Amino acid sequence: MAFRDVLSLDAMFLRISNGLRAITSQDYTSVNVKKGVQYEIASNTAALADGANIDTIFITGVKPVIIKSRLVRFNGTSLTTRVYRAPTHSGGAVAPYFNLNDKDPVAGGVVIRSGTTVTVVGTEFGAPTFDVGSAGQGNSSLSTYSITGIERVLRPNTTYLQRITNDSGAAQRVTSYLTWYEGDPDFPNADYT
Repeated sequence: MAFRDVLSLDAMFLRISNGLRAITSQDYTSVNVKKGVQYEIASNTAALADGANIDTIFITGVKPVIIKSRLVRFNGTSLTTRVYRAPTHSGGAVAPYFNLNDKDPVAGGVVIRSGTTVTVVGTEFGAPTFDVGSAGQGNSSLSTYSITGIERVLRPNTTYLQRITNDSGAAQRVTSYLTWYEGDPDFPNADYT
C-alpha cells in the first residue's frame, strides 16, 4: 500500500468520524443540516378556486439542487402538481426561505418567486402528481396529503416552475412544504482523493 493510499484512508476515516460521509449512521439530510446546506419553504393558500393554479418559480444558483422532499396537503377531492423547466414568467415577489441550521448556516443561492405571471410553462420535468382526496360527511372534507419522496436533481442556473392546479370542482385550502440541498451530489466520491 502506497503512502498516498494511507493518507487517503486516514482522510476517509476522519470524514466518517466527523459525520461527513454517508457510511455513518446518519442520512444525507441530517448531514446536510449539520453542514448548513439544507433549506425549507412552506406556503398556505386558504381558498384556491376550482381550476386555479398556484405557480411558484424556483431559480437555482451556481450549484445543483437536490429536492429532498415535497409535501402538498389539501382539503378537497383532487389536485395535480407538475414541475416544468425553463418557463417564461414575469413579476411576483421573492419568497423567503429558511436554512435548517441556525448555528452555522450557509447562504443559499436559490431564488423563489411567488405570485408570478406565467406565459409559457416550459418543458415538463418528471411525472405529474395526481392527488385524490375524499369528501367527508355534510359540508366537511377529509384532509389528505401527498408526499413525493423521490429526490429530483435540478440543474444549476436554471429556472423551474411548480404548478399546483385545483381540479376538484370546488375551492379548497392548499398547503405545501419543500426542502432541498444545494451542492454537488457526492457520487463519485470527489472528496476521497
